[in-house]
Amino acid sequence: MKKLSLFVCLFVCLLNVRAQECGFETPQNYQTYETNTYGLPSSTTPNYCINVAFRIVRDNDGTNAAINPSIIPQVFAQLNAVYNPHGISFVQIGTFDYVNDTNYNNYVSTPATSPANIPNCLNVFFIKNFQNFSSSFDGIASFGTNRSVVRGSAALNNYNVAHEIGHNLNLLHTFQCSNPYQPSCADNPLNNINCLTRGDRICDTPVDYNPLAPISSPTYPNPYTISNYNPDTTNIMSYWSNKTSFTTGQALRIKSALLNAPELQSIRSNQCAIIEGQSNICSTGNYNYSIVTYGTSPTITWSVSSNLSIVGSNSGNAVTIKSSNANNFGTATITVNINGFSIQRTIHIGAPNLGTNNKVMGIYDWVSVGYTNMGLIAPNNPTIESFRWEIIEGDDFPPNCPTASSTKPKFIGAPASDPYNYNSGSSNQAVVNWGTCSGSYMIVCYAINSCGETSYLERYVDVGLPKNNPCFKNTFNTIIAPNPIRNREINIVVNKTPQQTPCNWKTQNTFVTFNEKLDQINNTVSIYDFNGTLIYNALYESDEFTISNLDLIKNNNYIVNLVTNEGGVDQKIIIVE
Repeated sequence: MKKLSLFVCLFVCLLNVRAQECGFETPQNYQTYETNTYGLPSSTTPNYCINVAFRIVRDNDGTNAAINPSIIPQVFAQLNAVYNPHGISFVQIGTFDYVNDTNYNNYVSTPATSPANIPNCLNVFFIKNFQNFSSSFDGIASFGTNRSVVRGSAALNNYNVAHEIGHNLNLLHTFQCSNPYQPSCADNPLNNINCLTRGDRICDTPVDYNPLAPISSPTYPNPYTISNYNPDTTNIMSYWSNKTSFTTGQALRIKSALLNAPELQSIRSNQCAIIEGQSNICSTGNYNYSIVTYGTSPTITWSVSSNLSIVGSNSGNAVTIKSSNANNFGTATITVNINGFSIQRTIHIGAPNLGTNNKVMGIYDWVSVGYTNMGLIAPNNPTIESFRWEIIEGDDFPPNCPTASSTKPKFIGAPASDPYNYNSGSSNQAVVNWGTCSGSYMIVCYAINSCGETSYLERYVDVGLPKNNPCFKNTFNTIIAPNPIRNREINIVVNKTPQQTPCNWKTQNTFVTFNEKLDQINNTVSIYDFNGTLIYNALYESDEFTISNLDLIKNNNYIVNLVTNEGGVDQKIIIVE
């Protein structure tokens, strides 16, 4: 049975392989440059910025261009998408240029002339064909050349440009061996004892084999003989078809080379710097902002919009700013000029900025009588010192309490003498019990900063009896598995009764009662972190679906809200393993 399962697994893996080859060869006397950063988490190592130039090769007469230049922004975005999480960023030099060279456009072996690099940056050449190589050849690059050559038709495929630039920045293939002509790479991929000599020589990269090599090839081991072998098919430096990411160890090797390798010093830049500091400030008080510099001793000058002023010096890696007067409210800009290159950031002055949706989250616009407790959550940011919550009764649909024992909505934890007002302190969360009286209510959340300035959010909610509300649904159950979730992926099953009746309609400006207006609501799933930040939102068509590649933080809790197009709503808490 194990052999059959292994065969099925490997058969599926091989189906995921596309014809892609890269012309990288291990440099002689390969060095890792890891003296300064070996074993460190990427968060404690420097950030780096790299200049990159895109070159489109054509034939001598200016025809037969390798790519349409309109795809370059997509290539550039892909590049930053996979390198940015590791503190490595790219800045584009110019837009693109054309190189007219028929020989190079077809990459005839040992071209008579090769186009010169634009100095002080990585040069990415897009060509039409690799004439003297396999038709599956997608690119070629080597460390120290500061040059990648990519077949134009493969420019957007499977992060090919990121793969070739990985070679420029000192990465090997995941199936690279200490001696690439011997089967030393994946003869026992489950054994990491020799991880510094196997594969790409990085211990947190699973040892791989070349899925494009013929099974009968003496150069590579036969993968079908390896029990329980599960290669990482997502690694950018592999030959698999769903490449999406680098490991931390690969990022550290790149950073070590950028720090120590003489060949890479000219491509480093200071133009990727990000201004660090608070996004919201009070209209009084001083605030510090800084940047991480990428170049060597750059000249730095700070400036601000008219509603801000600089306290002290306007040069150096850090600056202190304040509002120019105590009555300011709204947006302001901070600009830093680094060796003539300007970077700008927009911030908010005054009462806390709670975003643009103007709603308390974790709450729906209708609940049934007897729904009991529901968690509420508001956006948060470091300038907010405290939160206060309030329930206000609607005038045009006042509470209908049919019995003496009927209860109105109240906050859990609020004083019994005033259950409609609740101070949650620094927490941006509250819990409301909806009681047993139907009616229309407004939930208000006030956010107060350290200066006493206040912003607020509102959400209108109807509490209704089933017979009065077309949205009423039997309770539906949501299953999320696994929980704690793993591998940035969750599976969701929504168990509900089909119903076509649409839900009631609300505006943010006026109360409306049941049945005044109706609006069809789509099936939606939303995920919030516990700061109230929306990190995922989408429609779903099936009652069973999977969400993959979530950007979640280990050991953190998140809120999952599910809404059905019949008006049902369910809320689940998940934790990341």
